[in-house]
Amino acid sequence: MSDEVGRPRPYRPDTIGRYRITGVLGEGGMGMVYAAQQDNPQRMVALKVIRPELVQPDLLRRFARESEVLGRLQHPGIAQIYEAGTFDDDHGSHPFFAMELVLGKPLTEYADAHELELAARLDLFAKVCDAVHYAHRQGVIHRDLKPANILVDIDGQPKILDFGVARLTDADVQVTRQTSLGEVIGTLQYMSPEQVNADPDDIDARSDVYSLGVILYELLAGKLPYDLTRKLIYEAARIVLLDDPAPLSSVNRKLGGDIEVIVAKALEKEKARRYASAEGLASDLRRLLNDEPISARPASAMYQLRKFARRNRALVVGLAVAAVLLLAGSAVSLWQAVRATRAERLADLRRIEAVESGRLAEQRRAIADSAFLLADSARTSALREQAAAVTSADRALAEAAKSRAVTNFLTTMLGSSDPSVAGGKELSVRELLDQSAGRLQAGEFQHEPAVEAALEATIGRSYSALGLYDAARTHLDSAYAIRRRVLGPRDLETASSAADLAEQLRASGDYPGAARMLAAAETARRGQLEADDDHMTAALASLAGVRYAQGDNVAAERHYRDALRLTRHRHPEGGGAVADRLQGLGGFLVYTGRADSGLRLINAALALRIQAFGERHPTVVQTLIAVADAELALRHPAAADSAIARALPIAHQLFGMEHPSVADLLVRRGTILANLSRLEAAEATDREALAMRVTLLGTEHPDVQVARVNLGRVLQAQGRYSAADSQFSVALESRRGLLGEDSPAVASSLTDLGYLAKVKGDWVAAARWYGEAVPIWQAAGIEDEVTNSLAEVGFALGRQGRNDEAEPILRDVLARRLARYGPDHWSVGDAYEKLAVVETGRGHLTVAESLSVLGLTIRRTVYGPESIAVASQLQNLAFMREKQADTSGAIPHLRESLRLFLKVRPGTDPNVITLERWLAIDLCANDAVVEGTALARRALADVVPDTTQSLAARTGAALGFCLAVGRNFDSAEPLLLDAERRLRVLAGPPEHRAQLVGWLAWLYGAWGKPEEAAKWQ
Repeated sequence: MSDEVGRPRPYRPDTIGRYRITGVLGEGGMGMVYAAQQDNPQRMVALKVIRPELVQPDLLRRFARESEVLGRLQHPGIAQIYEAGTFDDDHGSHPFFAMELVLGKPLTEYADAHELELAARLDLFAKVCDAVHYAHRQGVIHRDLKPANILVDIDGQPKILDFGVARLTDADVQVTRQTSLGEVIGTLQYMSPEQVNADPDDIDARSDVYSLGVILYELLAGKLPYDLTRKLIYEAARIVLLDDPAPLSSVNRKLGGDIEVIVAKALEKEKARRYASAEGLASDLRRLLNDEPISARPASAMYQLRKFARRNRALVVGLAVAAVLLLAGSAVSLWQAVRATRAERLADLRRIEAVESGRLAEQRRAIADSAFLLADSARTSALREQAAAVTSADRALAEAAKSRAVTNFLTTMLGSSDPSVAGGKELSVRELLDQSAGRLQAGEFQHEPAVEAALEATIGRSYSALGLYDAARTHLDSAYAIRRRVLGPRDLETASSAADLAEQLRASGDYPGAARMLAAAETARRGQLEADDDHMTAALASLAGVRYAQGDNVAAERHYRDALRLTRHRHPEGGGAVADRLQGLGGFLVYTGRADSGLRLINAALALRIQAFGERHPTVVQTLIAVADAELALRHPAAADSAIARALPIAHQLFGMEHPSVADLLVRRGTILANLSRLEAAEATDREALAMRVTLLGTEHPDVQVARVNLGRVLQAQGRYSAADSQFSVALESRRGLLGEDSPAVASSLTDLGYLAKVKGDWVAAARWYGEAVPIWQAAGIEDEVTNSLAEVGFALGRQGRNDEAEPILRDVLARRLARYGPDHWSVGDAYEKLAVVETGRGHLTVAESLSVLGLTIRRTVYGPESIAVASQLQNLAFMREKQADTSGAIPHLRESLRLFLKVRPGTDPNVITLERWLAIDLCANDAVVEGTALARRALADVVPDTTQSLAARTGAALGFCLAVGRNFDSAEPLLLDAERRLRVLAGPPEHRAQLVGWLAWLYGAWGKPEEAAKWQ
């Protein structure tokens, strides 16, 4: 059976014993779990009842055992049982028990939501172990421990739920053995090997210790130790029984050492090698937190050998049989075997020598490949300098000497990869660079400045390519200073160093410094190079990027177009340089509101890059990022996700797992996931991107603020407004300090804060934030953002009742958008909708409804009839109806809006809860009290109990209103009073509390309490 808004209704009685059902919490294994009100003593409880279709003798026995088990347990970490009994209805007699209602989040979700550090996670988990150990001492084994059965309440206290599959270890053991051999009880991902074997005699407290180990692994690593998704049951069982999980340190290097040993001990396949109790696991965690030696020790080599034998039994048995046959042979056979063994050993030695030689050759080849950038750069530098030196024999000799010195330096560097020199260690590119940088700092070339400058420039560019910007800056600064001092400011080598340094400064966010260096390079090259030389056009394109970052869009576009025109003149056949210029201009057009044109240029650049370099090339990764940005700007998130999915494996292969380019991809993926309404995945991706950028770039870099803002937007979409505000505010202050008050990035942060205020209903703050952004956008010449911010200012003024101020602003926005985009653009529809709200406030209700219908028509055309955008505009139409005192006319719009939201959002989504609350109020106001009350209860059951937000209070108030309309005054009064108190503390929009005060006055008047009514009136 379904209700009228499309959600299935579970079986739910109105009362059970002396408990009044208020909501459905979910399915608890064999039973349904309800939220209920107990009148004496007055408290909210959780009621667990066997579902009618599952009432069978064995399940009844297990259910009765759960209530008995919980009745034994009195611990702050275990949900307490209050009462067990039965009730009768049309379906027969049903056992139930009432227990403590725990409002909280599953353990892993709580830790992630509160961004707990490692120490806090371990301390929280140790409390869980304490509760499990207490249960074990009472003779109870849980057998189904998992994060969903461990909720953490608002005070940070974990509580274990659901002992419905617990096995008693005392005199009742005979009852529990009625679980037949081969029946798997529990959740496979968290089962111990003995549980997977399904022998109840083999299960004891150490089985729960294993499950705790799985949960601890997931809590620390963010993933389960085994991936059992899409595995058949027998395959999943084999993995749990035989395969070792990946060590924690392979997931996160910071999780090595003692914590890795502790988790590994808890996850031992053999029970005897695990912690003997949950207390032992908790004790080791606390020793770790106190920097004391832990009791766990890594597994020995002999134990590892035994594990190998267990996994490869057939192979080991075969080897044993072969050994027996060998011993049973004759003396002649033995002598021949000895000769054969000697020959085999000699062959093995030669084979090992060959393998080692091959490995050494492969190692040297890899080092040579890794140093290719160094050698190629040095050779290019030498050839360019030799070509310039043909006019001077002395200079030619000097350049030849420099080339020899550079070659010798690189040869020595490559030689350091020889194991006899490196002590058997394989050196990475970073280590080779660090060694080389150390030699330069030691003054090896202090008497050869030309050589020193060439090497400093090469090493600096190499560090920059690895994303090590601080190290790169040191060497590029040094190269520029040496060349300027020795060769002079107008030398082409000095200009080359200035351009290198400018690119580094731009990547680091120092835009004024980058502009100065580019000007110095252009001054040096002018008169020596043609205007269409690649060095000249590359510098011009870099200057365009700097001007865009500084907010000078007019100059930026001029530079981008000039650079493209000159490059095409020099390379009419295309190639990598043309692709660079196409992508630069295309990205600029995307970011300034011309995504269609920008995407065409970017796709042309992608085709040229693949033609020139193949698919696996760094520039292909960057172009795919630009494609994703353009597709997202065009509201094509699936196409954007496809571009990022194509780029990520290329980036990992080229750069490794941590690199600025990888972080760029993660930032885009987080935004795309948010646009696809996959908010939890988006948050995890955004946090990974932010952490990577902070590690690589420091806390103040502009790219770090982009990642921070993306995370804030996802938190806002989840209804976590305080956390979102924190991210937006940090980004704003960092941008102001680094980029100045007039930077478009600062305006972007102001609009983020404005939108957050709008979502919270704080219209005064929304108008202020958006208003501060307008002059910055105007100075930058970004017309789209000017009109967007002005539209939000007008809308916020209208919501404050300042409609006469808002109306001319929104009329101007509408005219500008019509002139720029025509009548069918989404932004034109947005202007119609905002103007409709203002006209409603001015009392022009017919005009307002016509404008709203125009906006809805455009949304259906642009986004499709089943989109969230259409659902949002249906709410505006409902608002118009209510302003005309037609709440019954608003109901169909709200129903349709709720249906569309529920297609893509869960019931816990703040937008869904807000809609349910709104629809419930209108239903109850139109005498549909039963339906409205049920909808309000459902919304209240789904809302997150966050005391810092108004949604929970307002949803409780809606239920109170419906109960009051249904003349259930006793139940309505505490809900309304509690909501009024909380809204007063939160100091939210005054209209919210005004509505609530009106309800209280009405309640007491209808209840026959005129004195109380007068207080609220």
